[in-house]
Amino acid sequence: MNSVRTPDMLKLWGYVESAACKLCGAMQCTLHHILVNCQHALEQGRYTWRHDSVLMNIKHHMENILPVFNSRKPLIFAQVAKKNFHISFMREGQTKKLPTAAVRRGLLDYANDWKIQVDFKNKSTVFPPVICATSQRPDVLVCFVPYGYPSGADLSR
Repeated sequence: MNSVRTPDMLKLWGYVESAACKLCGAMQCTLHHILVNCQHALEQGRYTWRHDSVLMNIKHHMENILPVFNSRKPLIFAQVAKKNFHISFMREGQTKKLPTAAVRRGLLDYANDWKIQVDFKNKSTVFPPVICATSQRPDVLVCFVPYGYPSGADLSR
């Protein structure tokens, strides 16, 4: 919507004389320039810091959520699907469907040994080859401990 007070917008609105970037001196300091294109910010590590800050928040919240799911008895998908299948039909002589409370299920409901790994700049994480052998580095990995691994296993090996 171009409502962020960036130097180019401040110049357009008549608040400042120049739309130049205060860090690198680029002539047009747009929102895109500030967020991803300023060479000075890149060299200072500001983009990496912002990226890792977002990852840190995700990690913090996931570390609060995962123990809740890990403390529950995991559901068995086949049993849940069978129950939902039977509920969806009307019985003989029934004129109106019984109201059923829709229980929302998520992927985390089907296991109770979830782990989280986050790849930060200064503390890189290896994607577990047990799951998929790849040279790519995902930012966040939430996985359950595969069968045959001890419950406290480090999946980065």
